[in-house]
Order: sequence, then structure tokens, then C-alpha cells
Amino acid sequence: MEPFRKLLEAIDEKEGLEDICGLAVKTSGKFVYNRSYELQTLDNYPQPARNLTAKHRMNYFHAHYKPVALMRFSYGCPYNCSFCVLWKLCKRKYISRKNELIVKELSELDNRNVYVVDDEAFINIEKMKDLADKIRENNINKKYHMYVRSDTVANNPALFEKWACIGLDSVMIGLESIFEDDLNQYNKSISSKAQD
Repeated sequence: MEPFRKLLEAIDEKEGLEDICGLAVKTSGKFVYNRSYELQTLDNYPQPARNLTAKHRMNYFHAHYKPVALMRFSYGCPYNCSFCVLWKLCKRKYISRKNELIVKELSELDNRNVYVVDDEAFINIEKMKDLADKIRENNINKKYHMYVRSDTVANNPALFEKWACIGLDSVMIGLESIFEDDLNQYNKSISSKAQD
């Protein structure tokens, strides 16, 4: 993260810490909080140095998929479900990596199984259509495992058929309730009633 990099640089240069966003500094026995840090992009982060953990790769698993590589396509969530803390942490922002960067990382992965750690990778429907096309064009042969909202699947069956054709193997869906009152209380922004 950017604040950690700036902290290390400030320590190395023996500079003050008060201008580093997202930092709390203990001064005179009390914590002083700097301005909060807000993530703007995922595109500047380097790819993980997976070679450093290669000898442990067979120990990485998700459900019964083993070995598995973890990848992030996006960060955050624009919804505000009452039981979830994510929207508070990300301030309801949703930030996606460029598809070209995702494809580059996928093409360099040794693992066939890819667990996409996004809270909901399919929020931007057009982006995910384009990403599926790019994965197909680049002949990337992987099995994908992702979290997804039930309404995203219900409202976009063709998108999930497209992804199934390029390797979407499993999705994890939270079904918090079948009762309308519960869904309203949870701020799910969905309905249990069939949509026309």
C-alpha cells in the first residue's frame, strides 16, 4: 500500500510522518490521526513475486481446488449491506484493474486454478464481458472461482455462460434470506420477488 511505502521512505530519509495519509502516530502518549488514505487505482501495484512462495504452492487450496493462485481483479463494493464492513472500509468505492494487466498476470500464472479474491468481481458487467473476450483471445486456460451476488447472476445469465465457456468453474453466492423484510433490513438492494 502507498502509505506503507511512504512510511518506509520517510523513515529512511528521516522525515516527518505527519503528511502521510492513513497513518496514526503516537505523540505525547496520544495517537494523532493523519488524513485518511483513499485508494485510487490498482494498476500501479506490481504483480506478486510468486516465485518466492513456489515451494509452498502445493499447500495453497480453496475448497477442494489445489493448488490455487489468488488474484485480485477489483477492490471495494458500491453496496451497503448492513451485515458487511467492506463498504465502510472502501467508502463504497469500486476500483477495477485494467483488463490488459489482468490478462498479463493470468498468462504468467503457472496454476490452473485461480481464486479471484474480489468481493464481487462482476459489478462492472461490460468490463467483465471484455475481460472474458480478452482471455479467450489470448488462449488462457484456467479454472476460475469467484464470489458473486445472486442478483448479478439472475440479471446477467449470458455473461455467466460466457465466463463458463472460458473456465468459470465455481461461484460462491451469499443467500442471506428469502424473505423481503429481511432483505430490506440487510440493505441488500435486491428483491426475493421474481423480476419481469
